[in-house]
Amino acid sequence: MAYGDSAALLIGERYGRRRYKLVADKSLEGSAAMFIASFSSLAISLIFFSRLYSFSVFEKIFPALAIATVTTLVEGFAPMSFDNLTVPVFGALTFLFLDGGI
Repeated sequence: MAYGDSAALLIGERYGRRRYKLVADKSLEGSAAMFIASFSSLAISLIFFSRLYSFSVFEKIFPALAIATVTTLVEGFAPMSFDNLTVPVFGALTFLFLDGGI
């Protein structure tokens, strides 16, 4: 989630033109960067770890999409520095709920 949150900050500050405010001022461009970077980093990790452990990447794509979606939504609602706590917590909870055994 570090990649997603960092991408949201960098892209949002540089290219953020379409602003919205739920709790804090955010941009659609930053939120899109959050989703793309989060999903990309998860997909790359899945490819790497599927070589070490016996699971199919395709069975993990839905949880990865869900995690990227949830963390993007949480980042959109979180005040500026509070997302450093909420994004990883909600990402981990989403993983545990969908794929980790809760």
